[in-house]
Amino acid sequence: MDKKFMVSIIIGIVFCLINTIKYDYGYINNPYANDMYFYNDFIKNSLVSAYDNFIMFRLTDIANIFFIIMPILVAIPYSSAYNEDIKSGFSRNIFSRNHKKRYLISKFIVNFVISGLTFAIPLIFNLLVNITTQASINPERLSSNVLVIGNLFPHMYLNNLLMYTILWIFIYFISAGVISSIALGVSSIISNKFIIVIAPFIVVQVIGILFPFMGLNKFNISRFLYLCPNIDLIAMSITLLSILTVSFIAFYFGGSANENF
Repeated sequence: MDKKFMVSIIIGIVFCLINTIKYDYGYINNPYANDMYFYNDFIKNSLVSAYDNFIMFRLTDIANIFFIIMPILVAIPYSSAYNEDIKSGFSRNIFSRNHKKRYLISKFIVNFVISGLTFAIPLIFNLLVNITTQASINPERLSSNVLVIGNLFPHMYLNNLLMYTILWIFIYFISAGVISSIALGVSSIISNKFIIVIAPFIVVQVIGILFPFMGLNKFNISRFLYLCPNIDLIAMSITLLSILTVSFIAFYFGGSANENF
């Protein structure tokens, strides 16, 4: 798990670095924050700050690829751990010391946390790179690029961009954990590692394709994570909670009924 966890994080960091080098090099190479006319130029020309350049607030082609592969990336570190325990016989040793249900619940929680960190750590890295190399200022109200995206917590966005960005990193942490739980639920039914890892990606894509046609676009998790306009926070909470609940039920009862345990 440790190697897969580190590889997934490194892949995420590489995407963030490539995005920064490709799209933010001009801001880093030209430290306009030190210019005496900087703030006046910022207002007139709508120059962006370090927070505007946060990878998930400005979905470039690199960021878009990173987002698309996210369900696979977060499932890699731990989603197949349950099947690996069974195949190796390690689960029998655990069960001799702990109750099976306690083991399954612990497995689900650990998978959630590890998956969330797999996506959140590269985002934190991107934020730190931005605020140490670019101007960390609050946006100008009339020329903001990010405010039209998502439309969530606009007051926080305009007055405390750092907290706003940290809040979204936490939301992505939760979302990654929920999405990865799909793989763990599948692992209690199917033992093929490839199918287990690819399952969250398939589910997210199917939701993204079918929900708009069914008139359920406000429940589309991709729309939420892409920060599309007019996000319904209640609808997204229902979607995330539903995915988490169904995945937990599948894993818990599938694991409990597994005779190979």
